[in-house]
Amino acid sequence: MAAIETYGFAAMRGEVRTLRSKLEDAIAADRREASTYLLDLNLGAASTWPSDFTSRANALVDSANTAMAGVESLCDGELRKNAPVPRRLEKDAEAWRSRSGAVRDKVLECAKQRNIPDWSGDAKDAYVTAVLVQEAALEELQGVMDSTAQGCDAGAVLNRAIFYAVGQAVIGATSAVRTGSGGFGSSYYLRTAHAIPVLEALVGQIERACSGEVVDGSASLLASEMRATVSMPKVLSEGRWPTGTSAAGIEPAATDKGVISDGSDADVDVEAQINQCLAGVNR
Repeated sequence: MAAIETYGFAAMRGEVRTLRSKLEDAIAADRREASTYLLDLNLGAASTWPSDFTSRANALVDSANTAMAGVESLCDGELRKNAPVPRRLEKDAEAWRSRSGAVRDKVLECAKQRNIPDWSGDAKDAYVTAVLVQEAALEELQGVMDSTAQGCDAGAVLNRAIFYAVGQAVIGATSAVRTGSGGFGSSYYLRTAHAIPVLEALVGQIERACSGEVVDGSASLLASEMRATVSMPKVLSEGRWPTGTSAAGIEPAATDKGVISDGSDADVDVEAQINQCLAGVNR
């Protein structure tokens, strides 16, 4: 999880640039082999040169470049658009924690108001009860803010997980392209031909990631936890702040437990997604 929590668009895009470089290396190696074959042909050391060899070779190169452009287009489109989202959510989490701290200070202030020297009787009892109601309401409000902060953190992790899964899939594709076998006999442009299905599979995996499929279950769980947080309060009610002793004796709900943690509760099974991605790009 630690690697995911700091992973972002820039790291993923760097892996895509490496993939582009390795594809260009593969195409260049294929062209060098073909040039050697042509030289051997001119020297009489090779058999006939197929009439459509050049057009077929160019078609393979075009197909590989088209698939690579598809990868880059998705990364520079949908994924780049969401590049700032994780940090924005993390900043939102910081803001909610700051608000929570301010509410906690109010809780402490309320606690100080319970005991007033030289005051006793029914009026004091009613006053103390009212103060306890305010403390309970503030505790619930603080908990909602804490859970909201945790929800923002979890949302940031889910977004980073998408970048991470794509980045790992790109690394797998890069390895497959880099290790493609060279030509032999009269067969050429094998590296380029091998790269095409790898890149096409990668495009499909990135499209799935862009749709949120990589973290779909986790996002649904987080959404459920956030809904539970909103409906959890017992002292507070929508549109109404308790006054006087109207909510006396009600224990405040543990609203800080609405979202369990900063993302691990969302069960981001990125490893499984990565394995699925790699199975696709290395087929």
